[in-house]
Amino acid sequence: MNGDHVGIAGYFHLAAFGVLIPLLAVKTSRKLLTIAYQPRQKQFIAIILQLLFFAVFSIWVALTEYFRAQFPDDLLSDRLALSGNGCAFSI
Repeated sequence: MNGDHVGIAGYFHLAAFGVLIPLLAVKTSRKLLTIAYQPRQKQFIAIILQLLFFAVFSIWVALTEYFRAQFPDDLLSDRLALSGNGCAFSI
């Protein structure tokens, strides 16, 4: 596939992240005004699982669509990637 083609997975990703998730966020924000909050640990676990799902879904779409980020090779060194992952997982 060439870089100008967007396949079905790409359109599904655009629909999910561009339309569905914002609509659900607005609907949920209205609902949150009327209900009691969940315990913090349960809420944090739910948010982490949701973010992991979004990351896996985005990576799957990138692999399906043969997407390759256009970064210079020297920008993403192994040391930089390892330190970035270390910072992300330490939080």
